[in-house]
Amino acid sequence: MTPEMSPEERTKWIEDRRQYVVQTATTAPDRPVPFLFAVHEVWKWLFAMPELKARVADADFQFLYGIVRECYGLPLSTERQYWARESLQEKDLKAESIEQRIREDVRSAFARIVRDLKDVP
Repeated sequence: MTPEMSPEERTKWIEDRRQYVVQTATTAPDRPVPFLFAVHEVWKWLFAMPELKARVADADFQFLYGIVRECYGLPLSTERQYWARESLQEKDLKAESIEQRIREDVRSAFARIVRDLKDVP
């Protein structure tokens, strides 16, 4: 069991997560982390932090959620080390197909999310 955060700690935590989401959404195309993993990360923190989710358009949040659901079961992060090479190749082809189809729409959604979160009080 973890103790409750003080209001000051909560404010700092929200700001830390806001900065992380903005940075992830801004740099996703240029990062070594897979693009679809960046989608998952942005959605995860919007979902976990109502203070942030309230500031972004529901359509963008739902769009990212749809991608996260579509990518369920794809090895996008450290779990890759436990997958057989042949399985990874198959899943990577699926991930590549999804990414090619949604990349530009995600970039647009990320740009709106960054704009919406730029000046969170």
